[in-house]
Amino acid sequence: MTIDFKPRRFLLLLRKFIRENKKAYTLYLAGAIGILFLIYGLAVFTSIHNIFPKDLQQIFFAIGLLFGGSYFSATFYSFFSSTAKGIQFLQLPVSNGEKLLLSYLFTQVVFFISYMLIFLGIDWMLCSFYNHFVAIPTWANPLQLHLFKAYQIDLTDERNELAILGFFLLSSIAHFGSLAFNKQAFVKTAIVLIICFAAISFYNQYSMLALVPSVEIMPHGMFFTDAFRIDSPINKGNLVVLPRNWMVPMYCIMPVIIYISFWTGSYFKLKEKQV
Repeated sequence: MTIDFKPRRFLLLLRKFIRENKKAYTLYLAGAIGILFLIYGLAVFTSIHNIFPKDLQQIFFAIGLLFGGSYFSATFYSFFSSTAKGIQFLQLPVSNGEKLLLSYLFTQVVFFISYMLIFLGIDWMLCSFYNHFVAIPTWANPLQLHLFKAYQIDLTDERNELAILGFFLLSSIAHFGSLAFNKQAFVKTAIVLIICFAAISFYNQYSMLALVPSVEIMPHGMFFTDAFRIDSPINKGNLVVLPRNWMVPMYCIMPVIIYISFWTGSYFKLKEKQV
């Protein structure tokens, strides 16, 4: 089994994979469109006489992206639950790098682009629907009229950017989980992730208590503790934070390290299965 990369061989693998899975992926797309349109559309329809549900717009975007991306990545290697199908995949005359590139292409690029196109298309239709049929209540004053106009989702909003970042991180973890667990990979990966997240949270809490033992503190931070609040009998609610010019590099470096680490781990896990 070679480990080199040949574009022509990869294209043959890609064509084979699309031919075998196009029906299933078409059904997935149809299901995603139907579910998103139904839930989001119901929220907009019930808001015709009220303010446009902007918060729900962001919630639907984030939940669909995070859950859908994680589930798709965690089930990408679901065929390993069948010994025969797993052996057939492992015996394909292509390198592990080409197999990993195939999964990367579909779980990171194809899914992300497909979801964005689906959500933005539905969002545009529902925003247009709301703006056309909205019935502004009589109690609304001129200063509140802007609340009764729907705007398409702003992808530059900090919360939406965080959702996109979370998608890439969670999908990389879920992809690794699909190789680590042959059965029920999504559920098992989620359980391990929750346990690890809880452990990190407790570590943040008690490491700060050990650092400042004489006062009550409140840590803050997902990947590391970037701030904590110090409460004492004299000073209440003092917030100690890292310098602002440290924040951008840290919030960029840590996710990139996690992302690369799990995709590197996926490569070696796939290589391990090959052996």
